[in-house]
Amino acid sequence: LRAYKRILTVSPSVQMRIQEKLKGRDMSVDCVCNGVAERYFALEAVEEPYLLYFGRIDIHTKGLDILLSAFARIAAEYPQLELKLAGRGSAEQLAKLRELVRREGVEGRVEVVGAVDDEQQGELLRRALVVCMPSRYEGWGMVAVEAAAVGKAVLGTDISGLRDAVRDGETGLLVPAGDVVALAEGMRSLLADDERRQRLG
Repeated sequence: LRAYKRILTVSPSVQMRIQEKLKGRDMSVDCVCNGVAERYFALEAVEEPYLLYFGRIDIHTKGLDILLSAFARIAAEYPQLELKLAGRGSAEQLAKLRELVRREGVEGRVEVVGAVDDEQQGELLRRALVVCMPSRYEGWGMVAVEAAAVGKAVLGTDISGLRDAVRDGETGLLVPAGDVVALAEGMRSLLADDERRQRLG
């Protein structure tokens, strides 16, 4: 950070963290949040029985191990419910993800979709019940604001970046990062209350 005279961040919470690290230095730290493509606002939201994760397939950073454990906890209560995992990932990460699915005993209930184009992403978002973002680290949370544009509630973690992209209790729910029980409870609460889920969307 010391090598630059001006720094541009993508979320207010990251901006504040950098400003704290650079206290006393004459540096400009500005924030310009990422925008949302207009096409998302034109999509008609419907509900099909699946939870959606969309983003980079990076198991640790994105908390996909926590997501699978939380889904495994509630799967028996919702026998029609599926979990779809979509996004780009290395062959190694995708193989590890499939192994985690097998280890959690939710094969047949979890679909590893992999990389999709813009149209497929829109279809996945508009048909999901809830968009899950169990990340351990985020700079902004682009998928959260895309989900909001489509009218979908987000179940995310209370971390920098997501704290800016999701308004807890208004556009989604935030739970502590790395907490399987809290994430599972968040799933239950959104699945159990159609009116609340749709209002948060």
